[in-house]
Amino acid sequence: MKIIREKIVILTLGSLALLSLVTMTISVMTDNDNTETKVINAETVITEKRYYILKEYNGKIASFYYDDENPIDVFDVSVNSFGEYDKQALYKGIIADSEEELNRLIEDYTS
Repeated sequence: MKIIREKIVILTLGSLALLSLVTMTISVMTDNDNTETKVINAETVITEKRYYILKEYNGKIASFYYDDENPIDVFDVSVNSFGEYDKQALYKGIIADSEEELNRLIEDYTS
């Protein structure tokens, strides 16, 4: 009986050590400028990614954080200078998954 308890204790400690190592590894791997990581407990990790949107703002093209009403930047390019398809896309908003993708969209629409 004593041997069984010792094995259970050893297995439990080993499992906790492994879980801690995995949690730390995930935390380190997801640490970058676009990602905020919140550790709720040793078993749950939630990651929030920031998205961007390129859309019409007062007749011009502007970039936004997806969840913000205030533009990051407004460009001196009129939405009316585009065809109907692009106008509609800009009125609805074009979502970018990263800052790099946002910069590519800005380059496409402002050059």
